[in-house]
Amino acid sequence: MMKPIPLILTLTAAAVLLIFPIMEAVSPQGVSFAIPDVPPANLNKAFAAQWRFLNQARRVLPEGSSFTVRAADPDMEMSLFMFSLGVQLDQEPLPSSYFGGMRLEGNKARYILALEPFVPEEQGLETVARFKEGTVYRRRFNSR
Repeated sequence: MMKPIPLILTLTAAAVLLIFPIMEAVSPQGVSFAIPDVPPANLNKAFAAQWRFLNQARRVLPEGSSFTVRAADPDMEMSLFMFSLGVQLDQEPLPSSYFGGMRLEGNKARYILALEPFVPEEQGLETVARFKEGTVYRRRFNSR
């Protein structure tokens, strides 16, 4: 038979280890100890949606193709562009805006990655793919 002090310590340690799964099950905030699907998932929902969209868009863009990003909000467009630099490694990013200022380089991009709810008013766009977070468009002109 075990002495009382080691038995108490063993039971206390076991109870402490059970706290984490119980907290996850009953927590109103949805505390999760799972690995997030995208890096910013636990930081900001909007950033996570942007990252997911870029991951999905990466699969439909040809290697070496040029692209620009568009969003309804200038700050969102800026973060989407900055995230694209880390996600779209095999493509050429061309900014449509930079810190709120319009850039002409974006007009040369073959593809437009438009984050919802932004819809480009430009003529001659072909829808390549639609995702929950946004749409990939292709311009109908000869460019990379």
